[in-house]
Amino acid sequence: MSDSDRFLYGAQELKDSVKTLVSDGKLHHAYLLEGGEGTGKKSFAKYTAYLLCGGEKAERNIVKRISEWACPDVRLITREEGKKNISINTVRDMIDDTPLTPTELDFKMYVYDHAECLSPQAQNALLKVIEEPPANVYIFLLCENSSQLLQTIRSRVQKLTMPLFSRNETKIFLHERFSIEELGSGREDIAINLSNGSLGYGIELLHDEKAHEFYDNANKIISIQAGKNRKNTYFDMLNTVLKASTARENLEQLTDYLLLAYRDILNAKSSGRSAGAFFSDEDAEIFAENITMETVMDSINALKGLKFDASFNFNYSLAAASLAIMLWRAA
Repeated sequence: MSDSDRFLYGAQELKDSVKTLVSDGKLHHAYLLEGGEGTGKKSFAKYTAYLLCGGEKAERNIVKRISEWACPDVRLITREEGKKNISINTVRDMIDDTPLTPTELDFKMYVYDHAECLSPQAQNALLKVIEEPPANVYIFLLCENSSQLLQTIRSRVQKLTMPLFSRNETKIFLHERFSIEELGSGREDIAINLSNGSLGYGIELLHDEKAHEFYDNANKIISIQAGKNRKNTYFDMLNTVLKASTARENLEQLTDYLLLAYRDILNAKSSGRSAGAFFSDEDAEIFAENITMETVMDSINALKGLKFDASFNFNYSLAAASLAIMLWRAA
């Protein structure tokens, strides 16, 4: 595998674009990278640093240090542990560092992870260096939702949206990196279905035992609905919901997974194809044939109501029992 793919898998159009900018000396001094968790934002920043070091001509030791965030001239800036925001003092420390001579490279790069967590004061402080950047200093703001940044920041940086991968591309990626054993027992399907095109999140899901458990329980709950009055009873529904809801956060995650599943079924009923957020198209179509539109909508409304109640203090065990009743009645 090339260094290019080691830093940033796929995304060839994006990589070609930044490679041209670097070779032509036209790389912008500040970028905003927007995309969900695991879509390669940090990887793109490291790939750009790799290109600035000469790409394939770069020293192996430098390439390794950049890839591990071990190079002092390519800094990843995050929130302090236990803090809600990236503080103005963190930005001021960066500003004080920018005029200093790079330690190992010919440039400096500052990468802000979860830039939406920059406090308004920190963003205003950062604006000064974005407007008047020192030579050979690059700033990357990584975020999931750029609307949370000040308009003055957004208007002065170059925005790039990280691409999402198709289900087939995600499958190829996983098969290139993991063994058959690691992809077995339904793990591959869960990673592909729930990652929504995010390769990093797909890897996380592959090894997340809790995610597999919630996925299986959500699937079972919908199967119970589809088999109501044939082979399944209300107690099957109640036991499954309660088993999956042993803590408040468990009930909330189960709710999120169920909403993804019902929306796939809704899409399958409306257009013949799911969004692939939970089910494959084939599975979504099977459930769409066995669950009415009324059941889908009533179930979605019940789950939305539960999410609203969860914003207040509530007894999660009673809420889980109530959810079981509503999902059973919806069928």
